[in-house]
Amino acid sequence: MTERQQRFCREYIKDENATQAALRAGYSEKRARRTAQAILADKRVRRYIDELKNNEKNRKLAQTWEILQYFTALMRDEVFEQRIEVDQETGQEILVRQPVKVADRTKAAEFLAKYYRILDEKEEDKGEDVIRVELDDNIKEWAK
Repeated sequence: MTERQQRFCREYIKDENATQAALRAGYSEKRARRTAQAILADKRVRRYIDELKNNEKNRKLAQTWEILQYFTALMRDEVFEQRIEVDQETGQEILVRQPVKVADRTKAAEFLAKYYRILDEKEEDKGEDVIRVELDDNIKEWAK
């Protein structure tokens, strides 16, 4: 794969507009559409685009460990809400940190408990009971 094809791939994943990606990669304006179609038909190019997309998704999405780490810090009261207030005497802006509400910490603990399956979630009662009865052959004959 050429450097320009790789550049096309990097441009393509930005908006998935093949013609525009070809133009941004430096291909001729007259032939951008046909060139883009030809490039996309190449299996190596498609694999490279898929690889780039997966890498991009992985960078943008929070990883499981990050989410668990955040909820753990929240539950342990290691996370603070911050806001800017104006000091009445000096008129200067000051950064005020305050602890997160207990209700939010409790929700974080509940999330972690569910994730780690510490708490049993009761099955919803549908109000139906099924009883299976097996009859022996004598009773089956009698029931006929």
